Amino acid sequence: MPSDRLSLTFRELQHRPDDLEILERFYSDIYVAEFPSRDERESLQNMRNYLRLKSTGWYGRNNYHILMGFADGNPVAGAFVDYLDEPNTAVVEFLVISHELRGTGCGRRLLGETERLAANDAMATEKSGLDYIVAEMNDPFKQTKDSMDPFIRAAIWDGWGYRRLDFPYIQPALSKDKARVDDLLLIAKPCRNAFEDGLPASKVKTILAGYMRWAMRLERPESTPEYQYMARHLDTVELVPLCGLRTYTGRDVQRPLAIHEITGPADPELATGLAVYARAFPGARTDVSPDNFRAALLDREASVRETRYHFWTIRSTREATIEGMASFFTFPDSGFGGYITLDGSLRGTGRLGLLLARVEERMIRDAIGAYGWYIECAPDHEQLFAHQGFHCVDIVYSQPPLPGGATYSPAESPPLRLMYKPFGRNFEMPKLLAQAFRDTMARVFHTVYGMESVLQSPFYVHLCEQTEAWPDSHVRFRSPP
Repeated sequence: MPSDRLSLTFRELQHRPDDLEILERFYSDIYVAEFPSRDERESLQNMRNYLRLKSTGWYGRNNYHILMGFADGNPVAGAFVDYLDEPNTAVVEFLVISHELRGTGCGRRLLGETERLAANDAMATEKSGLDYIVAEMNDPFKQTKDSMDPFIRAAIWDGWGYRRLDFPYIQPALSKDKARVDDLLLIAKPCRNAFEDGLPASKVKTILAGYMRWAMRLERPESTPEYQYMARHLDTVELVPLCGLRTYTGRDVQRPLAIHEITGPADPELATGLAVYARAFPGARTDVSPDNFRAALLDREASVRETRYHFWTIRSTREATIEGMASFFTFPDSGFGGYITLDGSLRGTGRLGLLLARVEERMIRDAIGAYGWYIECAPDHEQLFAHQGFHCVDIVYSQPPLPGGATYSPAESPPLRLMYKPFGRNFEMPKLLAQAFRDTMARVFHTVYGMESVLQSPFYVHLCEQTEAWPDSHVRFRSPP
């Protein structure tokens, strides 16, 4: 239904029988479907109790609201928001729109009413207005259960003025029968110009403690392992940066990237993409011939379901000259980056991180279970990729001979680093089982390097022998340079 034909009214629910009946209808008809992850879903009983506590004055200078949107007398949208007096911050717990009303502007209107309610709370405590508004969001790169495309959701909230707080956020378990959630982002919208670049870490800690105390009913937030984990990181910084959500997913209006997926050997952009590749990789032992790309594209057309191959041409806009290319594979558990280069006007502009995010999105959309990816790089590029979130696997990596290239032994292989990155933004060393690593590398050696008998290959044997020294059956990574 177009937004100009939709009559939507808003009303805050109170702790009274008719409103509790509306809340129950909304919960069963809309809310449950929009929150498929049980661990992220608040219970109806808790919502009722929060309204009861509010009616008794339990919140004091803080506040809690359930705002409902109605169309034709029926609840079709709802927002749940807390006002925290000490940090002078609003926390949007949930913003839920009926699936049928997406794209009608209802979400923006509901959020506007929600922000207005919280701003009134700040004014009631003799403040001139809110300092910040924060909210939780599924991290698009962590592939959790979701009711809508998380990359689209990120773009929508970006358009509403919210940005990602760059720290590791963990939501404690909402009840004893639920688990903590560590695949969320905490996003924020500053309400004052002084906070445009980021939030003071001390203020973020106050927000977390208040949210956990007043919204999650944790009497001593500072004693929980989730708060302590977040606080340890926040204690290392003075300011928590605010990062664009669209930028996080690889889209930046100031640094655009236009990506074309090569559909096959006959694609008219393939020749230009190969020319870009040839300029960046002029024929060393680690560089494949153009025929290998054509063969990979042919294999893709008849490939088994366990592998996806992609070749991209890259330019700044659809009308611009092709100045970049990317070649990569997606396997179960992990992807593998073959060759990536940005040249000309794309080079040195900060677009590498944007491109890597787009690669990760593509691997996720391939939907065969990848949750991180490997790349090979020259030793002098290790720091570059470490800055992008990759970690160097702690082995002496021997790259096998390329198909059609000269043969050599593991001891004669070119010096390369093998690096790994879980999708998205991460704040710790990856936790990866050694067996999963060996399985992925067996697929890489077979698919990328054309090995028929991988298990007998001296390159694979050399790799596996080194993994036997790893403790706890987990991949060991080197400390970042």
